[in-house]
Amino acid sequence: MRFTVYERYKNIQQNYIRKCKRERRLNRTEEEKRERGRKYIERCNKKAKKLRVIEENKKKLEEIRKERQKRLGESEEMRCRNFRHHHAKIRKAREDNIFEDFTQDEYQQKLNATNGICPSCDRPYNDTYPFKATLDHTPPISKAPLGYHYTIEDITPLCGSCNSSKYNKNNLI
Repeated sequence: MRFTVYERYKNIQQNYIRKCKRERRLNRTEEEKRERGRKYIERCNKKAKKLRVIEENKKKLEEIRKERQKRLGESEEMRCRNFRHHHAKIRKAREDNIFEDFTQDEYQQKLNATNGICPSCDRPYNDTYPFKATLDHTPPISKAPLGYHYTIEDITPLCGSCNSSKYNKNNLI
């Protein structure tokens, strides 16, 4: 088996490190060995003590969490969930108040005109989410006036990744 110069150098270096560690270990005095052993035992005892304290106070910590949750009303997770739910409701309401004046065939023609490639990032569309073809509205639904009529000229097919990174800005193309 042939080794490259780098591999040979690396093997020599590793062997040298091993020899040095072995020599250091052999040259330690009994006092140094005891000291290292004592430090190792102290570290182990600290970890064990931490684990014991956590285990002993598990019920107490759980009670504190529940008390805090009662005091604050709802948990952080619930606030986030409610926030997302609230904004989803707003988006749904906006979508209900816009009108799309184009047919599925017109959109399909526009999609075929892109030759299966996202006009923004030049990646091919895929059936999995980040690269699945999605409708991009111009102006964005969040900025469109209530009752806005989207025509086929206001729609651009983009991959999901580009459409979501665009957020509520106008087209990136």
